[in-house]
Amino acid sequence: MSDLLIRDLTAHRPLGLRLALGEQPDMARVAVVHALAEQTFYRGREISYLEIRLTSASLASCADGIEDAPAAHLVEHHTG
Repeated sequence: MSDLLIRDLTAHRPLGLRLALGEQPDMARVAVVHALAEQTFYRGREISYLEIRLTSASLASCADGIEDAPAAHLVEHHTG
């Protein structure tokens, strides 16, 4: 296959995905959860066509000592 054909087909894949997710909200929810789970548990893998990024804001500026709270230690244990 030519480079032009491969590029065109590659562009149509995310377009079809966007259309399908727009028409099927339940499947869109599954895709969002999947993309976030991939980023959480399989760091470094970028295979999703969805532009969803997992970010985590530091809570240290919100409450003194929050990083020492039991919940903070549990979160660190599960994600660290």
